[in-house]
Amino acid sequence: MLAALTSSPALSKVDSLITLLDSPDQRLVVLDELCFHYRHIDYDSVIFYGSIGYNESRIQGEMEKVMLFADYLGSANYKKARYDQAVKYYTEALIAGKQIQDSSYLVSINNALGVVYFRIGDLEQAAQYMISAINIAEIIGDSPRFISSCLQNLGSLQFKLNQNTEAKDYFNRALRISASNGDSIHIGNIYHNLGVLYKDGFSKLDSAQGYFELALDIRKQMGRGIDLARTLNSYGRLQEELTDYKKAITQYREAIIESQKVGSVLITLAAHHNTSRTFSKLRYYKAALEYAELVGYGLDSIMSLDIKKDHEKLLSNIYEALGQYSEALIHQKQYQQLKDSLMNGEKAKVIANLEWRYKIEGNERTIAQLKAEGKVKETQSKVRLWVIIIICIFLSALIYVFYLKTRLNRQRAARLLAENRQRELELDLKHQELSALSLNLMSKNNALSKVKEKVQVDGNENVKDALKVIDANFALDEDWGHFKMHFEKVHHGFFERLKSKYPTITLNEEKLCAYLLINLSSKEIARLSHSSLSAIEKSRYRLRKKLGLTTEANLHYFLRSI
Repeated sequence: MLAALTSSPALSKVDSLITLLDSPDQRLVVLDELCFHYRHIDYDSVIFYGSIGYNESRIQGEMEKVMLFADYLGSANYKKARYDQAVKYYTEALIAGKQIQDSSYLVSINNALGVVYFRIGDLEQAAQYMISAINIAEIIGDSPRFISSCLQNLGSLQFKLNQNTEAKDYFNRALRISASNGDSIHIGNIYHNLGVLYKDGFSKLDSAQGYFELALDIRKQMGRGIDLARTLNSYGRLQEELTDYKKAITQYREAIIESQKVGSVLITLAAHHNTSRTFSKLRYYKAALEYAELVGYGLDSIMSLDIKKDHEKLLSNIYEALGQYSEALIHQKQYQQLKDSLMNGEKAKVIANLEWRYKIEGNERTIAQLKAEGKVKETQSKVRLWVIIIICIFLSALIYVFYLKTRLNRQRAARLLAENRQRELELDLKHQELSALSLNLMSKNNALSKVKEKVQVDGNENVKDALKVIDANFALDEDWGHFKMHFEKVHHGFFERLKSKYPTITLNEEKLCAYLLINLSSKEIARLSHSSLSAIEKSRYRLRKKLGLTTEANLHYFLRSI
């Protein structure tokens, strides 16, 4: 059915066909198939059909479909660099996924949100979602493909924080997982990321070139338009650094063609910007200006202030080289405004305006003053110039120190967050081991009880011996030793604190405290200790008395406070 829908001329009749379908379920199925078909080739179509499906599934209360269409919309908006919309829809998908308890989808959506926040520059949020994704994936034993994707994103985050060695470790772990599963798509992504890391992080351009070429081979074989465009653009940047400008321009132009095929605005603009900069280095300023103006047409759809800032700086340099100083000044001011927004400092704005005003206007004014006022005013101008330069250098240093301090604080916060997540995961695993051990002990005692009931009917000596063995098994301290060892890992020092506060407490009462602390019921404790329910209730009563608790006090919460 999908082949018929997406073939021309049937494509123009798709909307009519959807409205003619009587069953809402049929409409949602068709919309799902359309979004799936267009997900890599036409993002606008995904947004159009995904919006219809998202709204209809919300009306029907189909949370699984809400999650599915919100995921489509988040992905398409991200690839069109509409990051605010991507966050909105991915968050909706995450909420729906939690409601239907789809753990695999929660891995995917947390991972996707981490990528979006990483692209926006909110590294703390990015780390939070990425770590959540990999924790869930490892707990539920999710597919290696998801785990590889999470590791890649954590590697990119470490690279952004200038933790290059850690980033390489994450990428290599992801590569081993993807290679063992023959996942060519992720292998291509990892080679691309390693190329960027070796180029910008380690400054090893030969290694970077090798990784980029491996990524290009895979992506050309698979025909992955947006991924191919991204690698071509990055490979062009490498050639530009190697000063092979003609080869760089060739790579950028191929990237533009591939990105336009799939409607990727961000990569198209980046490749145009890079082409313009390369022409500027070759001093082909008119060609550079043509490509720079192409970038300007699409900048309104881009949220990234970094991209806009770099573009304004490039335009300013081109116009200055062409001798069009008024235009250069306009773009320099726009560049400075964007730079100030990123730095969030009014002092930076004043400094930069002084620098540029002096550079563009000061030279002509100084020359005029020298001619009119002579050697004395020349000396005064030089003094003023040096004062301004010294002030600018001092203020710039202050701002840079503040920037470094803020950056270090963010890096520290991201590392602390990752460490806390790891500790939480380890504690959860220890709780699971403790619960499993308790269940095993209860299961063993139940089994022994059933065997005892069956053999008690026969009164011969062999049976009596068997009963003695079973009773002895109930009384073994070995099981308690295993349990106590695992319990201490989770509640370190509990028994020491309990004994120091209540020296008269017995071993059986210690065991009862431990079972109550892990929230076992009286019935479960009876099964675990091979005692009657009434005996356990009496033991609880005596324990309360020894601990000095009233009947209204919660015994479990009291034990937790020790």
